Amino acid sequence: MYLLSIIMSLWTSVAVNQIAGEQSYKVWGADLLPGADTVVITAPPGFHISLTSGAHYKSVIKVPYSNGKLDTIQIFAIFFPTAEKIYIDSISNIGGGAAAYVRVNGTGINQVKSAQVSSISNKIKYTIHKQNEITLKVFSYDGQLLQTPVHETQDPGTYTIDVQLPKGIYYYTLNVGNAPIIDKALVIQ
Repeated sequence: MYLLSIIMSLWTSVAVNQIAGEQSYKVWGADLLPGADTVVITAPPGFHISLTSGAHYKSVIKVPYSNGKLDTIQIFAIFFPTAEKIYIDSISNIGGGAAAYVRVNGTGINQVKSAQVSSISNKIKYTIHKQNEITLKVFSYDGQLLQTPVHETQDPGTYTIDVQLPKGIYYYTLNVGNAPIIDKALVIQ
């Protein structure tokens, strides 16, 4: 008896009560006992699952199987943190005497309202809601650290940082305390 799943990637930091982008994985099984029953798929707190991309998210889904076999199905998952904390858990896929677990994690954050890049002006804008240690780092497309334009304690407010870079694709990390946000920036001049 076995259930197999293909692992999904992980979520990064997401503002509390905001939905992170959808990710998916596949699950299938064979030699399940009894020959006909259901596989129960359960999402941990902070995550929701669906059999349909973009809709009908729930915390529990029951999928019937027959002849001891679960045909390949795709499970869609979203991260919806409800508290400022780190979420580390697994989506369980249990039934027919077998189990498969899909590891999921993400961080719910309150301090950062937004962190956006303006590709025309080369500015990174963010808002913090309480005093905190802020670190902003800019990396090349291949992961080399290019700049650390901010590394200080900042008071609540909206900040705009001018980042001088040649045309290209870059990544930046904005750490608010211990909560990182990772994003991609396209610089067009």
